[in-house]
Amino acid sequence: SWSQTVKPTFPVIADPDFSISTAYKAERSAGTVLVGNNNLIVKANAGYSAGILKDLSTSLAQLSRQPEKGLTFTGAPTELTSGCPLKQ
Repeated sequence: SWSQTVKPTFPVIADPDFSISTAYKAERSAGTVLVGNNNLIVKANAGYSAGILKDLSTSLAQLSRQPEKGLTFTGAPTELTSGCPLKQ
């Protein structure tokens, strides 16, 4: 899995029963919600793009007080893209 490969220093939460996405009113996949140490939403994006992924990487590094990883986002769209609905 991504967590095993990257070994992030922040918690990664799976949401197989949609309870978290429902609580945050997330309707589509490929969206991101960055929750800070105080349990408040820092950033929310309704889709993803290379720029959003880069910004998210920078924000995660800052929040975790870790150096930013040299991630590349090859293959990520340049324009904001939204995924499919989480629930049918």
